[in-house]
Amino acid sequence: MKRFYIILVLECLFINLSAQEYSKRIINNDTINFKIGKDHGIHIKGSINNSKELDILFDTGANALVIVDSLVRNKLVSFNKDSYTSNQGADGIKKIQKSNSNILKISNNIWDIPSISIHYPKPNFDAVAGYVIFKNDIVEINYTKECIVIHKKIPSNIDEYVKLKMKKKNGLYYIPVSIKVGNNFITDWFEYDTGSNWTLMLDNSFIRKNNLYNKMKLLSSSSISGSAAKSVQTKRVLLESIKIGDFSFYNLPIILLPKINNGLKHNGILGSYIMKRFDTILDLKNQYLYIKPNKYASLFLK
Repeated sequence: MKRFYIILVLECLFINLSAQEYSKRIINNDTINFKIGKDHGIHIKGSINNSKELDILFDTGANALVIVDSLVRNKLVSFNKDSYTSNQGADGIKKIQKSNSNILKISNNIWDIPSISIHYPKPNFDAVAGYVIFKNDIVEINYTKECIVIHKKIPSNIDEYVKLKMKKKNGLYYIPVSIKVGNNFITDWFEYDTGSNWTLMLDNSFIRKNNLYNKMKLLSSSSISGSAAKSVQTKRVLLESIKIGDFSFYNLPIILLPKINNGLKHNGILGSYIMKRFDTILDLKNQYLYIKPNKYASLFLK
């Protein structure tokens, strides 16, 4: 059995913020360019509190603005420490400092938004912007053209997409996913997380509930860390198939998480290694996700 280490897997970053604390956009813009990183994530150029240009990861699995703590320590980004809150990451819970008001600028958009500062081991980004920056918008994430388009209404070509109902739970968004293990087909809700660089992570409670231990081929063991900056030992196994909407992927490596005291109760996380293979339209207000296979889908899609 091989053992390997993942320096960073960012996922499931939930900050305890009251409703009035969430972001407020000051100016609207219709298009924001991004680059797909080596982590399969959505990397956008922007600034925080009049900083230099930053690499900002757009993360649907986060409900806040997060600044990498080394930038704060080195005074590259100003950060007023106003109070404390708790961060619930997939790797645990951690008490952190919060700044109540910060100016986030991306393209011609400006937000006034609370932020926190977190330590990440060797991050490939400067900050994380959660879904809250687009919480009232209809947002097209076009991986083919590498741009985010902000719409006032559902686009006219919506018939090209498959519509999925979303569910909001504990401040995060979930979509229905089916997996096949042996002769068993299991359908349940999984967190939609563009900030996770994996295919699928199965939570320990889901694994136990469905008796999935030793049911998939073991590829290796691994060590991951998330937004609580704690190392977690996991198993990497081969999943026979996964179905999202009308689309199925086959023979995917996935992660089995151990029991973690993180306060989160969910089945698992659907990451950007899969979701980048769909151009998507995200309607958080009405809780719908629309997906359409793009040029990256052919690797696993059949």
